[in-house]
Amino acid sequence: MESMAFTIGREWVFCPCLCDMSELNYKLESFEGPLDLLLYLINRNKVDIRDIPIAEILRQYMEYMPIIREQNLDNVTEFTVMASALIYIKSRMLLPKPEEEEEEDPRKALADALIEYKKIKEAAKFFALRLPEGQLSITKRPEELSRNKKAQVDYHHEPEDLLRAMQVMFQREELRKPPKKEAFAGILKQEVISVEEKSEYIVSLLQRIGEIDISSLFYRERDKRHAVAAFLAVLDLIRDGVALLEEGKADGATLRLCAAIVK
Repeated sequence: MESMAFTIGREWVFCPCLCDMSELNYKLESFEGPLDLLLYLINRNKVDIRDIPIAEILRQYMEYMPIIREQNLDNVTEFTVMASALIYIKSRMLLPKPEEEEEEDPRKALADALIEYKKIKEAAKFFALRLPEGQLSITKRPEELSRNKKAQVDYHHEPEDLLRAMQVMFQREELRKPPKKEAFAGILKQEVISVEEKSEYIVSLLQRIGEIDISSLFYRERDKRHAVAAFLAVLDLIRDGVALLEEGKADGATLRLCAAIVK
């Protein structure tokens, strides 16, 4: 029968081996509890935490119990309680399951506890690696500030410099202000010129006098905006066939607007 070798600190402890293992070297003080030992066995056997082979893990777990008892560890009772829990889980798995009932896997509670313990252990390892970096940081202690201490400032500016700086500040403030309502008066109060109304006005002229000289028509308008509206109205009337644009009688260069439909 082969033997297993454990290292406790710097001392070697030999015990009869209950399984076919050549040699096992591990520090028992690194096992912080039964969950730590179980997690080590699961990782060593490369098995899934959700599918633990209870019989094999229990056998390997029990091989550690004599060594744990000999070392008189403070938490030896916790290891014993875990051994009892593993035996209980194994016995439940050996019992026949009722066909009509879906019984929960007896290993689930143990697997959940191992998963949570693994997360905590990984977090502890992360912070342990960050600890040396934090120890290299040096923080400055806060200084005591006296409320009675007055700041001493040497002024090297003339009054004119301060006046110019104030004027520049006021100018910037004026630029930030929104424009006054008067600035929008020419935009918001402009008269809306309707091309349709211009068309009705031209048609009424054609119905009264029969024809209109183009130049005189535009000359009647009071500004460019009204003239443009009149021009657009003439184009609409020609397009719709309401008016015809013909060559003037007196001068070949003169154009007149004649009514196509005279009521």
